[in-house]
Amino acid sequence: MIETIKSMILDFQETTRGTGVPRRLHIKTVSGKAAVSIGVRRSGKSTYTYQIIDRLIKSGVPRENILLLNFFDDRLHNFRRENLALITEAYDSLYPEKKNAETVYLFF
Repeated sequence: MIETIKSMILDFQETTRGTGVPRRLHIKTVSGKAAVSIGVRRSGKSTYTYQIIDRLIKSGVPRENILLLNFFDDRLHNFRRENLALITEAYDSLYPEKKNAETVYLFF
C-alpha cells in the first residue's frame, strides 16, 4: 500500500490540472487547524482545491511541498483508516529532507 501512495503522490506532482473558472470564495484558515470544504456532489469542491493549489505554486511553494490524495481513487480501494500513518510515511520516504523542516500542505 505504501508504494501505491507514493505513486499517487508523484502522479499528482507531475500532473497539471485545469483550475476552471476562478471562484470568488475564500476560506479563512486557522494556523494549525484543518480547513474543510463540504458540499453536494459536483458543486466545485475539487476545482476550488486545485485553485488553492495553483495559488500556492504561483506564490512560490514547491510542488513537493503539496500532497494531494484522492480517496476516491480506485488504487486506494482497500485503504483503511487504521493505515492513515502510511500517508506521512510514504511522503517522508520520498522527501526525507522536508520532515519537520518545511510547511507541507495536505489535501485529501
